[in-house]
Amino acid sequence: TALIGVLWAFGEYVLAGIRVRSQAPTLVLGLLLAMGFGPTQRRIRARLEERFFPERVKLRILLRDFLASGMARSGVDEFWTELGFRLGECLGTMQVVPVIKREGECVEPLSGLEAPFTSEDLFLRDLAVAGQPLPLNEILGSGRFDLTGEQIRWFRTRSAALLIPLVTGEGMLGFVVVGEKTSGEDYTSDEMELLSALSGQMSLVVENLELLEERVRKESLEQQMDLARSVQKKLLPVSLPEIQGCSIAARIIPCLDVAGDYYDVFPLQGDRLLVAVGDVSGKGMGPALIMANLQASMRTALDAG
Repeated sequence: TALIGVLWAFGEYVLAGIRVRSQAPTLVLGLLLAMGFGPTQRRIRARLEERFFPERVKLRILLRDFLASGMARSGVDEFWTELGFRLGECLGTMQVVPVIKREGECVEPLSGLEAPFTSEDLFLRDLAVAGQPLPLNEILGSGRFDLTGEQIRWFRTRSAALLIPLVTGEGMLGFVVVGEKTSGEDYTSDEMELLSALSGQMSLVVENLELLEERVRKESLEQQMDLARSVQKKLLPVSLPEIQGCSIAARIIPCLDVAGDYYDVFPLQGDRLLVAVGDVSGKGMGPALIMANLQASMRTALDAG
């Protein structure tokens, strides 16, 4: 508002000097001055930063280039480790602890530990609404955020100083805990502004990396399930015994890749036949493992007579 007033007054002064009384030229001249003032101000600010605050320029370039290269990275751990190193180098940050939402829970990707947060926490919703880095002291002192004692202790044990929300168009991905500075100083407003400007880019990188990791996890799980299905198939009889007077057939169609269903047929002495049929409660890998133990126990008991 003050800038518009100054430009308007300057336009009035210039036009009065050339004896123009109409308001239209004043408005046009004011708009032209305003349009030229913004880019000029940004250029002057950039030059001043280069001259008096070279470390700020260096920080912006380092983090921006790193996040841009992060779009092509293939490992989540590598990304977070490198980000922590860059922030430590540029800001003097002690540590960086990411917290990512996965299947309703929140985990620390670097350690694999669960964090005391869930997707339903009001704290995560409020942090996403804030949409910018916030000092932990401000979060605790404002009274606007609902935190449990366990969550506060979790922040304290990690020497948290700032929280950066990771928000994309798909929603809240999690947040980044930025530790205290090694110097013990507070983060400046310029550093907060820079981290705020980079948080959107950081969120996009994290989203892409998480999608890639999820695909890798699914492919690995599919390979494990293929192996489990092959092993379970070998636990069932390859062929059924032929006994006079009996016609035997069997088939299993599991609901999932592996299951707790079991059958076996054993010929015994004296034209006797043992037919075993089992169904472990549940579906998936757990019941399949119990079934494998049952099958081994059954054959051990038969061998023992």
